[in-house]
Amino acid sequence: IAFGLALLGTLAATPVAVAAGSRLGVLVQPRLFGGGDRWVSPLGGAVLAVVACAVVPLAGNGSSSIWSLLAGGVALVALGVLDDHRREGLTARSRLGIESLVAAAVWWAGLRPDLSTVPVIDLVLTVFFLVGAANAFNLLDNMDGVAGATAVASAAGIVVLASLYGDPLVAGLAATVGGAALGFLHHNLGGGSVFLGNGGALFLGFVLGGA
Repeated sequence: IAFGLALLGTLAATPVAVAAGSRLGVLVQPRLFGGGDRWVSPLGGAVLAVVACAVVPLAGNGSSSIWSLLAGGVALVALGVLDDHRREGLTARSRLGIESLVAAAVWWAGLRPDLSTVPVIDLVLTVFFLVGAANAFNLLDNMDGVAGATAVASAAGIVVLASLYGDPLVAGLAATVGGAALGFLHHNLGGGSVFLGNGGALFLGFVLGGA
């Protein structure tokens, strides 16, 4: 149910990102593989995040750690949209600093995997993994469909693992994100009319990394 709702949500809502990008002047020009003079809205990821956050409670997912993870993902959406909107972008140091603070806040709010017996080590490893996953997806967002397809495949794997280990909350979260990413792909393939943008790519990597 969560997968289907998220899929239909982004299929229907992603055109809003196209219109918003044009109206607000938030447009980017593809630089790879003959992008030419095409200007594209990078706000597709923001719409994807809104749909995912709206579907999670409908799927009965009320875990505080999952809500803190989604809140962190939304904060990174805002960071990414700001980065896309600024002509010169944010510096790599400032972006990594903000991302690390967001990841640390999510750990403090309850997403605390038992990676060792020392809380400080767990904090450092969690921040490193979440920030790394977020930026890995951001680096993948350089061609139509790559980051979105990777998100769908990653989400499917997480759903299988979470189901095998009897964790329906994580399975539901991953199914929601995977469905939202698949719906977005419809608008992003074959000379797509919209991009994930920095915000959407960071959101996908952060939330799937947390899952």
